[in-house]
Amino acid sequence: EKTIRVEYAGERLKTGCGIQTCARGRLHLVEVRLNGRKLRPSETNGYYSWSEGCTTFTVVAVADFRPGEHLIEITYR
Repeated sequence: EKTIRVEYAGERLKTGCGIQTCARGRLHLVEVRLNGRKLRPSETNGYYSWSEGCTTFTVVAVADFRPGEHLIEITYR
């Protein structure tokens, strides 16, 4: 599991943003949550993931990112 805490104090990002992380190994992504809400696969408003070599990359794509504290939880197996 990975837990990412983001504290953002800037202006609202109406065009969105992406938060990327990587994990060692070719892992199977089980679930991604943003602020407790389960996300669906999507390159514009959800998440996407891929493996390259011995690393698994995951991007959480947030279509409308607002100031505040955000919690991202990623579960692999």
